[in-house]
Amino acid sequence: MPITLTPLPASADLITAARAVYNPILSALNGSSPAYLTALISAASASIRGYCRRQFNAVSYVEYHDGWGYRLGEAQAVLLVERPVTS
Repeated sequence: MPITLTPLPASADLITAARAVYNPILSALNGSSPAYLTALISAASASIRGYCRRQFNAVSYVEYHDGWGYRLGEAQAVLLVERPVTS
């Protein structure tokens, strides 16, 4: 059953720099090189999303299912690739 996933908005970082500086080591890094901390946050966020194979931010997706293998009038569960479904 072919599925097409189309992410509509770009993914954001999983944590902000303002939240990251609560960690003393990251706070020191932010004091010496704030641009480096921002780059590390972006790289870590992309790596986590790739490892987990999912988005953690609320993102709109469109999935197309062709209905192959389903009989007309028979109720079937549709397994979605991205979860959780919020609406």
